[in-house]
Amino acid sequence: MLPPLEWSTPPRNVVIGPGQCHLWRFRLESPEAHLWDLLSSDELERAQRYRFSHHEQHFVAGRATLRQILSHYLGLEPGRICFIYSGHGRPALDPACLPDGQPPALDFSLAHSEDRALLAVGLGVRVGVDLERIDPDKVDQDLLSLVCSPGELRQLTPLSHGDQVTRFYRCWTCKEAYLKARGEGLILPMSSIAVLRDDGETLTGPELSDAAYCPGAWSQLALTAWPGFAAALVWASRQDSDAVRPSLRQWEWRSPA
Repeated sequence: MLPPLEWSTPPRNVVIGPGQCHLWRFRLESPEAHLWDLLSSDELERAQRYRFSHHEQHFVAGRATLRQILSHYLGLEPGRICFIYSGHGRPALDPACLPDGQPPALDFSLAHSEDRALLAVGLGVRVGVDLERIDPDKVDQDLLSLVCSPGELRQLTPLSHGDQVTRFYRCWTCKEAYLKARGEGLILPMSSIAVLRDDGETLTGPELSDAAYCPGAWSQLALTAWPGFAAALVWASRQDSDAVRPSLRQWEWRSPA
């Protein structure tokens, strides 16, 4: 597990190199009027489907911030960025909207919990990130059995409830991040994936189906983004990349005045 992360103010011109991963944290504030204009028509339609206004506002703030951050890497206006989606809804940059129409090597993953959000951006690295508020009352034997592999259950069952909660949320966020990185939805049951190992680093699971990434090359880091929240970053380097563990930078997003 990483020590508590130091979140830095980014330079005016943020540059990411091959094999690097940038992690951004930000609050989902009530979006100002101009931020709604950054979203596409399908994003606005999705926002309007939320039943509660605070969920709608969190969605708009998250998508607008995603666009603003990606614009620094792409050199495009936030509103001109286009997304395509996998069959299970994983977003990616649309090559048709990028200069020269070349397929992008930039990957990203967005996660939020209540009014907090994390965005992972990788170059030549497939990324997944997850964020969850820690709620000890949710952790019971039924949830442990649903999420944990048999080996993980053997580790967690003898522990005190407090230790169970800590390790469970590490397990849960790593698996959520892994599934988001793969972009295959919930086809894989969480109990078939093992992330809690003696060395705390190795993530194992069914063989990766995406041939662009090395089967078994997935790695994970448990993160501390805010007190009271659990978070995890999962990544896999491309087969044509020399990077095994990406260089990681952490940035604190500040909305432009």
